[in-house]
Amino acid sequence: MLVNNRNNINNNYFIKDNQQGSLKISVKFNYSYLYTTSAVALAKANLEENFLNKEKIRENSKSINSDIAPNKSFDLSRDVHSPNYLYFLGGFVEGEGSNSVAVSVGKEFKYGVNLQPIFNVSQHVNGINILYSFKELFEAGSVVKKSGSEDVWVYTIKGYKLIIEKVLPFLETYVQPFSCKKKEFAIFKKLVLDSEAGNQKQKDTLIEMVKLAYTLTGKGKGKGRKRTLLEVLEIINDKSSYFNK
Repeated sequence: MLVNNRNNINNNYFIKDNQQGSLKISVKFNYSYLYTTSAVALAKANLEENFLNKEKIRENSKSINSDIAPNKSFDLSRDVHSPNYLYFLGGFVEGEGSNSVAVSVGKEFKYGVNLQPIFNVSQHVNGINILYSFKELFEAGSVVKKSGSEDVWVYTIKGYKLIIEKVLPFLETYVQPFSCKKKEFAIFKKLVLDSEAGNQKQKDTLIEMVKLAYTLTGKGKGKGRKRTLLEVLEIINDKSSYFNK
């Protein structure tokens, strides 16, 4: 029979023998008390079961994080026509959404520069059904994995036509009345409407649009952009020189 010596912190035990005294032995089990061999077996079985459960969870997580959004794997039975749910989505946009304007450079553009408004919302894969709610609501856009991240997905809708038709009415009704980003939204909306008006087709108005785009938060201030505002303006003013280098 093994009996724990409570005064010994090194998990030392003694085999008691009435005739020969006690023989001190050490064991590797890190338990406070060890009474029977069956207790050891039970503890070992519990540890093995916990390990297997963790492995199952890890494998299930890997199966979710594929390169294709798990559309059919989530419950999309949310009522995107319910005002309460739309206000919920509006609050979600305030915290996790972004209005931006991408600035692209290419020979195919009249002045070498093109602006494209973008609306997106990000979310961990656990809440990807929320992103699909936006896709269902706007009947457009895409849900894809965020570049450089295993667990974050992004809903994106691009182009001034879709944004004017689908996104602006939603933002003005369910987000802006309660938003703390009214100035940024006003800039975004102006750039979207300027695009619809064809202001990118004239050099002077395109320059004003680019300057305005660079005042937006995030990428609009130049953070993460490939080119500075000055470089973009130089391309607009002299497209030929830039592409003939």
